[in-house]
This record gives sequence, C-alpha cells and structure tokens, in this order.
Amino acid sequence: MSQDRYRRKLSEALTALHISSQSYDLGLTGEAPRLAATLRVLFHSNASSGNVSLLKHLRMEAMEMLSTVDPSSSQHLGFVAIRISLSSAMPVQAVPKLGNQFYPTTMSDWWSGQFVYQFNGRGYCRSHLVKTAANQDGGCHVDSFLASFYEDMEAGCQGLSLNGENLVYPKGLAPFDQSKTQHCQNIHYAMLRQFAHEVLHSASHHRWLDSTSSKSR
Repeated sequence: MSQDRYRRKLSEALTALHISSQSYDLGLTGEAPRLAATLRVLFHSNASSGNVSLLKHLRMEAMEMLSTVDPSSSQHLGFVAIRISLSSAMPVQAVPKLGNQFYPTTMSDWWSGQFVYQFNGRGYCRSHLVKTAANQDGGCHVDSFLASFYEDMEAGCQGLSLNGENLVYPKGLAPFDQSKTQHCQNIHYAMLRQFAHEVLHSASHHRWLDSTSSKSR
C-alpha cells in the first residue's frame, strides 16, 4: 500500500473518531464500540497474525500521546465523571471527563503500558479495553462471551452505586427498580470516548496529518 493511501486512511480514521464522538456526546452511547474499532485500526499490531497498525505503517510509533490521566496512575475513575439523575431509568451513569489537561507520554505506554482498570488483582491497559470492545462487543464482531474484566466494567460495581430503597417518589412511581442497588452504567463506554478525546487532541496538537505529508517528501 502506498504512503498516500495510508495518509488517506489516517484522515478517514480521525474523521470517523470525530463523528462517532459527536454522536456519543448526543446520547448515542452505542457508538463506543465503533470508536474502539477505529482505535484498533490506528494502534493494534500483532506480529504473529501479521496485523500492522495504521500508525506503524506510517512510521509514527515514536509520536507523543496526550493522556488525560497521569500515566503513573491506574485509577479508571480518573477518566470519567459520575452523573446522578434520580429521574432517570439509569440513575447512576459514567460520562467522559473530556477536558484540556493532558500528560505527555509515549505511544507504546499510552496503548499498552498504562493500566486504566484493575480487576482480580490484574491491571488492564487501553489496548485490552479497545480490543475487547472491538472484537467481542460489536465494534467489529459480537462474540458469545465477554472478557471477565469487561463484564465487570459493564456491571459498574467498581463505580458509585445508589441504594434507592428509601427514596420517595410522587405516586410511588420510581423510574428504576428501588429494590436493587443501582450501579454505575457505561464506565467502559465512557472510557472509550475519553480515549478518542485523547487521540483527537494528540493528532491535532502534534499535527499528525502534516507529519505524514512531510515524511513522504
């Protein structure tokens, strides 16, 4: 494949991230696995299967990335904010923090070095979350099972929870089941949206498209 085609594919991928991010922000949270699919194209390489990431094709592995969480931290709640809405059928939800505070890091550490979630004594990186969402949860494929750490994120048990048993609603009609603890929804999806935010800002700040053009000359 020519470098010109790789550059076009990079432009298309960044556009796809931007469009899916806008859709997510409008409430279409099902865009998160599609964000994962695009991130997988950009960053995932596997020597044993012959897969090469688009950024590796473009010889951009040394480019700096911008993380919204200090690379020395492994707290997933640093990537998201918790929204409580007692009038919603999902009263506790995770939303991406977005923001304009960034920490520079290497691309390899951003992708597969920094832990962004802890489960059963093991740390998981952006690459784990992105590939699971893409390969198992509808980004590229829907699998018959989900990785256990991803199921834990989906369940939201490590986020803020709400016991609504003693809440009183007019006419006794609560929008959610008050007999069950309401766990935080969409942690995994909100984090994927946050990763896309980091990539789009990294690409803009470091002028990825201009960089690829200069390398071709």
